[in-house]
Amino acid sequence: MNLISLILFVVLLITLNAFFVIAEFSLLRIRENRIENLYETKPWGSDFLKKISSDLNKYIITSQIGITLSTLSIGFLALNTSNYELSLMIGNDVFTDILSFSIALIAVSFLHSVFGELVPKIISINYIEETALRIAPLLYYVSFIILPFTILYQQSANLFVRLFGVKASSRLYSRVYNEDELKLLISESQEFGEIEESEEVLLNRVFDFTETKVNEIFTPRFEIVAFEKKVPVDEIIEKARETGFSRFPIYENKLDEIIGFVHVKDILIGDYKSPDFNIMNILRNVLVIHEAMRLDLLLEKMQREKSQVAVVVDEYGSIEGFVTIEDILEEIVGPIDDEFDLDSDELIEKIGRNEFLVDGRLELEVFNQTFQSNLESEDALTIAGYIIESLESVPEENASFKITNEKMEIIFEIRKMDGNRVENALVVINKI
Repeated sequence: MNLISLILFVVLLITLNAFFVIAEFSLLRIRENRIENLYETKPWGSDFLKKISSDLNKYIITSQIGITLSTLSIGFLALNTSNYELSLMIGNDVFTDILSFSIALIAVSFLHSVFGELVPKIISINYIEETALRIAPLLYYVSFIILPFTILYQQSANLFVRLFGVKASSRLYSRVYNEDELKLLISESQEFGEIEESEEVLLNRVFDFTETKVNEIFTPRFEIVAFEKKVPVDEIIEKARETGFSRFPIYENKLDEIIGFVHVKDILIGDYKSPDFNIMNILRNVLVIHEAMRLDLLLEKMQREKSQVAVVVDEYGSIEGFVTIEDILEEIVGPIDDEFDLDSDELIEKIGRNEFLVDGRLELEVFNQTFQSNLESEDALTIAGYIIESLESVPEENASFKITNEKMEIIFEIRKMDGNRVENALVVINKI
């Protein structure tokens, strides 16, 4: 074979290799919904692309066979040519064989890696849809030529894995991802600017949502603000002003006998000043759920039963806490402020250089963000709940305790109690 024929043959083999690499890479990268859209708009090649996508395994295996055959052919050609040329120059011996093998290996590795792999993949990455459409017709017909090899290739692989007790998959190259793979794709998409950071956060929250249980988000029992069914309506309205809450559980005799809840809106739009006004007439249904229930299942149940509130009980039927539909949605979209929520600035009053009067309703997360602390709690959502949890009892006014870590010392002193609820506390922050 003369030099020109050799060069042309090598170029042909590298081109074939590049074609099959582009085919494999673009078919695995293009999204199913884009194939459907292209099929509807009917650009050239879309009919073939649609047929290929319906049997992706077959055409990916076709591409892999093409890559393997072209690569082996290039190596075989390079080895024999270099061996022949060197034998003419320095004779045919062991040294010639080793040298010709080394030259062939270096040449084939370079040509195959650069022009047969990297360049085609770069083209595919930048023009996924265009390359998929261009290669689809030719790949479709090539698959018929090497169909016997494709069948032999797949059946041999299936037989081999069965020997090890592994079940062969009919969708070896399906575009199905598990949760961890999807999270990685989302992270990479955000890193390369395909989606916004806020979208990444939202999508990750959706994944975490199905794994979160009620006992991770509910308002614990000692933070529940509830009323006996015979309570004067004015007390509920006043408590709504004080706490910023809009929903209050109503119980009969004791807290473990919750019979429903009232929404402040229902009170305000009703004739609540009338002597005939009865809170039982505006009582809304409340669900009773177990603390281990998943949030996604609870959300479905709330939607199905048209309820906004659920009472959380333990295995003994005792009330553990209280959860609203707002609490659930906040796990996906983040904090939601409604017309009754108080701004954190209203809940923290600076009264000295490092002294603050903190309202018990302040969320623990907001406290940590404001003071750059890292207070943690398994159950408490607010500072009031954190104080009760830390003291392991309902405190008295002027009771105090301190928390120390490597960055700061935080002193809590209860200033005012409202029954069993911590209304506010003096907080002293000492940097270490």
